[in-house]
Amino acid sequence: MKVRLLILIAMVMAVAGAKARTASDASFHCAEDTLRINQILKSLDRTAPLGDRICAAAMQLADAGEDNFFSTDSVGALRINVDSFTPLSFVNNAVALAKAAGREDADWTAFWREFKDISCRRGENGGFPSIMYHTSDWISDNVARGNLKEITENFPGVESRTKSLDELSRNRGKFAALSDSANYETVRLWEMGFRTHRIPTLKREAMKKKEITDELQNGDIIILVPYGDGRDWYDMGVVSMQEDGPHLIHLSPLKHKVMLEPEPMARYAGLVTKYFQGYRIIRLTD
Repeated sequence: MKVRLLILIAMVMAVAGAKARTASDASFHCAEDTLRINQILKSLDRTAPLGDRICAAAMQLADAGEDNFFSTDSVGALRINVDSFTPLSFVNNAVALAKAAGREDADWTAFWREFKDISCRRGENGGFPSIMYHTSDWISDNVARGNLKEITENFPGVESRTKSLDELSRNRGKFAALSDSANYETVRLWEMGFRTHRIPTLKREAMKKKEITDELQNGDIIILVPYGDGRDWYDMGVVSMQEDGPHLIHLSPLKHKVMLEPEPMARYAGLVTKYFQGYRIIRLTD
């Protein structure tokens, strides 16, 4: 009996040690975040399809606001924060929650593993330069590692747009972590790889076409591609299929909070038509 007890204690300690190592590089927005993450994970149905879990996780984050840490945090570390977001960090949080909820060890440390994997280049948390800012970088890296697949080119009417993505290096003063010369040089070199970058894009009218909207699924990611160079997203969010078509769960650039857009995509596009020229559509892999 004592031997069995000692073995059980050793197993528990090993698991605890593994979790501690997993979370050793975690940075926190506030002490309540891990409690909130565990609550969200418990509320999600781990047997539901991944896309449905992404939608459910995204709605759990409703009413959260915008995060300005890029402009204020001189360290720029990846951090756990379910209170406020950038458009891409909102998507990454929803995806990480949904994927962690499908695991047997669904807790905040499982979330942290998934969040790092989807947010950081090669899934490695190497500080500010490793956090992907441009969606083209995010897509390319995660497609290569099997996390995502770009399905934009599966639809009729896709076009190729060319952009030079240099918002970070061109606006160094707006990103506090770039005051560090090493961070700046690393980011500048990464952005050089996205000069005259070709982006597959569906026209703005695409969401009015039934042959396109019928192919969308819960949990797909839609990116609204803006005009001009600099960056490659105006808005992005999670598709939620409703009776009147696809809606977007997103950090609204108009309302400045996370919400289920009340207008279907076709009508929402009309509200922001002057800001974007087309769409990219991304699907998560199980």
